[in-house]
Parts: sequence; structure tokens; C-alpha cells
Amino acid sequence: MAPRPQHPLARVNSQTDPPVSRKDAVKSRRGAPPRKACPKEPQKPPPPIPLDQIDEDGNTGLHRAVLQEQHIYISDASKHAGCRNKAQKTALHLAAEKGDFTAIGHLIMLPGEVGVRVGTSVKCGRYIMWKPTALMICALLNHNTQLVVNGDEEPKLHEALRELVKVESGKQDWSGYTALMYACIAGNTPLATELVSFEAGIQSKGGWSALMLATQLGQLSIAAKLYRREYGLQNAGGWTALMDAAVNGRLEIAHLLAPKEQGMRTKKGKTALMLAVCNGHIDIATLLLKEAGHEDSFGYSALMYAVQMSHLPLVQLLGPMEGECYAERALGLLKDTTTPEVRTRYQEAMIGNEQNPLESDICEVLLNENDTPQHSQPLSLLSDCNDPEFLPGELKCPITPSELSTELGDK
Repeated sequence: MAPRPQHPLARVNSQTDPPVSRKDAVKSRRGAPPRKACPKEPQKPPPPIPLDQIDEDGNTGLHRAVLQEQHIYISDASKHAGCRNKAQKTALHLAAEKGDFTAIGHLIMLPGEVGVRVGTSVKCGRYIMWKPTALMICALLNHNTQLVVNGDEEPKLHEALRELVKVESGKQDWSGYTALMYACIAGNTPLATELVSFEAGIQSKGGWSALMLATQLGQLSIAAKLYRREYGLQNAGGWTALMDAAVNGRLEIAHLLAPKEQGMRTKKGKTALMLAVCNGHIDIATLLLKEAGHEDSFGYSALMYAVQMSHLPLVQLLGPMEGECYAERALGLLKDTTTPEVRTRYQEAMIGNEQNPLESDICEVLLNENDTPQHSQPLSLLSDCNDPEFLPGELKCPITPSELSTELGDK
């Protein structure tokens, strides 16, 4: 008997296999091992505090999820995005203060959190920030890096912070400071490098730029990335970054800026050379000799400042440049009690004939304010940067490497 024709797609049994009855097939299925169940997602533990509850500090469930590092509840409490606690901070501000990049990565996806400034002043370490954003807080607190796992220990900018830069860069706080400026103050080089292309060229309310702040604090690596974009900027007092380098003795930065900013003056007529002389930085004064021969609004030259500072090496340096015009007036700044020997040595230094420098014990020839000649204006040994009106955000004291101000905002 011929076999029954089968459909081409029908399963063909082997001719040698015995036929299997339906009853035996059901039994074989019953004896088969059970199928593995798909793994279920672990259930979230109940939150320690209900997400809808607001505590005595005004923290919502979203705030508490950040404070307690319960990141799994951030999405559940997303309806509180943008809400402020009693300290006028959102959850993103708290995450920035903690340096919690996992929370930052979740929060920047929520509408209402990004780009919001704190509603009041914030104390971050030794500084006071005036209505900053979360990015500014990260910049000042130096929250920026993670170590690469592949053996390269060079720190790189955290990916969550890169995303925060994209959405919050370009904003200014109440005093006009940017995240780039705060990164310069903190020496936050990785974040400053990322922000240069977004915020370079922005000035605060007092006219300060990121380059000026980096120069004051000696942040050479940051200044090297900024000077091509920010050279020539002046603050409210007419100060440039080169003048800040002259005051603070930043020789390497002065070398970068001298070709760009030489010849510029403050509103009081001072040049970078005069400021270098007033602060005793002979190496920077040597770099800026092209500015010799100018007077400020008080009628004083760099040579006259050098005489008043009783700095003989500077007098010797400037004498050949300015001695012909200012030697007589500079000698008039010496005290009447100055010995003839000292006066002669200063006179020789001004005309370039001085060979033996004075010892430090006979260099006490500074004028007191009462000894100033009646025909001249009183000469201030303090540079213009100590005038409160010209400080970053009207600081109570200038930013110096030895003592940083604790207030960075306008009064």
C-alpha cells in the first residue's frame, strides 16, 4: 500500500520510529521538567517616610530621596520637582551640595529642577554664594571627577556633570558670577575646561571675568585656556588680568598677557608696570618696561613709586628709562632725614651709575603721608585693587593667595 501524501511543511516522522499514540504523548509532557519562571523585579522597600509628607524643614519626598540617597524613589516623587524647602533649595541643589552624581543624573531629567537658582545666599565652605545654580555649587565645591576604571587614573569629568553643563551653563548668579568663575576660584580645572566654550567672555556686575579671577589666584592651567578669549577685558575700575598678574606676582600668566594688554590703564591712570613696582615684583616689572614713561592721575611715574617703596633694584631698573624726566621729582620724595650717602646712591641709580646696591637696613626712606610735599598729591602704597568699589562683587578684602575672601557677592 502506497504511503499517504503529506503537506510539504508537515513534520515528517522517521520511517524507523514507531508511531506514538496521543495518550503516550500526553504522559511524556507530564513527565517533562517544569519550565523556569522569568525572574521578577525586586520590589521596592516601603519608603522610610511617605513621599507625600513634608517635614519640618520643608523637605518633600524628593528632597528626602536625595538626602537619604534613596535614588529608587526619585521617579516616584517626581511630582515634587521644582519645589523648594525652607532653605529655598530644590532637590537638585541638595544633590549638588552632596556631590551625588547619581541623583543629579536622575534629577536633570525632571522638569522644574534644571536652571533654578537658590532663593537666597548659600555658604559653601569658606565662601558665600548669592543665589547660585546647582552647576555653580558643583564648581565651587570642586565636585567634578570620577576615576577611570581601565587603569588610567587621570580624573575625568563625570558624565552627569557634563549633562548639567549642557543645561545650566551661561547662567549668572545675583552678583553676576558664572559657574566658570567659581571653577576658577576653586581651581576646578576639569569643570573650568568644559565651561570655557560656554561661558568665556561673560563679566560680573563689577566687570570681573573668569580670567581675572584665575590670574589673581594663580590658576595657570585655567588662565592658559582663557586668555585668548578674554584678554583686553576691564572691570569697573579699569583693571585688566595683566594688572592682576602684576599685583599678585603671577609671572607665567604675565608672560601670556603682556603682548595682549600692555599699555592699558586703570581709571586712575595706573599701568601694570606701576602696580608691579608698588608690590615689589621686579621680574614682572622687567617684563613690562615698555610701559615706562607714563604718569597716573596723581602725576606719579613707576620710578617715583620705586623710590617711595625704597626698592633700589627697581630704581636701578627704571632709572635709565625714566630718570631723565622724573629723577628730580623722585628725589623730592626722600625724607629730609635721609643721609647724603643714601641720597647720592639713589641719584646715581636713577641715572644708571649705581654699582653697589644699598643694604636693606638703610633703605627705610618711605614717605609718611605728613611728609609729602605740598605741591603733590598723597601717594598711596595700596593698589587700586584694594578699593572696595573695584573688588569682585565688592569684597571686603581683595582676593589674594594667602587669604581668600569669604564673600563673593555684591552687597
